[in-house]
Amino acid sequence: MAEVEYADALRQHLVAALNEVLAAKPDDPFKSLQKILFAASLGDGTPPEASPVAQDADMKEYLAKFDLETHIADVIAKKGKGSGPMSGVKFMISDAGDFFTELSKKLKAAGGQPMTAEELKAMDAAAAKAKREKDAREQAERDAKDAENAKRAAEMEAQGKSVGGGLHKFDKSEVDVNGGTATADDFMDAFGF
Repeated sequence: MAEVEYADALRQHLVAALNEVLAAKPDDPFKSLQKILFAASLGDGTPPEASPVAQDADMKEYLAKFDLETHIADVIAKKGKGSGPMSGVKFMISDAGDFFTELSKKLKAAGGQPMTAEELKAMDAAAAKAKREKDAREQAERDAKDAENAKRAAEMEAQGKSVGGGLHKFDKSEVDVNGGTATADDFMDAFGF
């Protein structure tokens, strides 16, 4: 079985998908691309024999409005790596469809207004920053609870109470083949009762 260059095969699938999208010009081209690529991923992965359609002024404006050429180049660069059997192309097509699903979600989040690749990167950076800040707040809350628990444990130890935390650790004198010296209370402590 001959190997194929995945970038070339993926490009052919994307050209065919883009031709369909340019003919229909839907409000969400990313969702349309995803649907077309999903349908293609159900086949054997053989690239369609499609050449780019001749673009009129409306098509060029549509391409520019959604920055489709940049996004298609990005997906080919990210997903179309290496070479291998034709059966591997199906998975690349499916991954490319997932890429366009994410773009469709971002388009919907922006109220249907298309964003450039730079604006999408800025949006991703802002979302990542918000996630880091949220994680930092949650970690600070966990640290505060841990400090509070440590303080409470120190107070209980000062009162002579056992605060081993977690499971009871038996030593060899407590447990052996003949029963050892462990009591029922030790057993209950081992399971947190």
